[in-house]
Amino acid sequence: MKRTGRWCGWLAGLGVLLLTQQGRAADIIVSGNVVQVSRAYDVLKELKADRAATYVTGKDQILLSVCNFSAPGAIWRVDVRRDSVEWPSGMKLEVRRTGDGMGEGAITGRRGFTEVGPTYRTLCSGTGDRMNIPLQIGISGCPLDLDVGTHVTSIIYTVMQIGR
Repeated sequence: MKRTGRWCGWLAGLGVLLLTQQGRAADIIVSGNVVQVSRAYDVLKELKADRAATYVTGKDQILLSVCNFSAPGAIWRVDVRRDSVEWPSGMKLEVRRTGDGMGEGAITGRRGFTEVGPTYRTLCSGTGDRMNIPLQIGISGCPLDLDVGTHVTSIIYTVMQIGR
């Protein structure tokens, strides 16, 4: 049963952090939060299979909007990273875009999962305003010997204008 508490602590601590760059006219808005407490049955099933548990949120758990550029057709990209310094070996935090959202602008980039680590990685790019882009979060490889407690991290989303 202690292992169940370990897994639950990771899921309950995952949050979302919004970061905007000062001096830029663009805005990035992130809404949603990942707070999940796994049912003991699901975790025990994973333990019986002798593997670390995996968790994936709903396909639109997080909504991302990129808007208010000084140039209507501005080219931008969204980068992601996590803020926690300590991270268990073999454990992955990932995010993926599951849709295009809406708006006059366009969005590009693969829809596969992007690992969120301590350094920035590009999640997607586009032009103009895009609203309510659905995102999904995944956590895998949670060590079975992780100390009991609450473990917290945030995903930091940054928008950068890269052209007009």
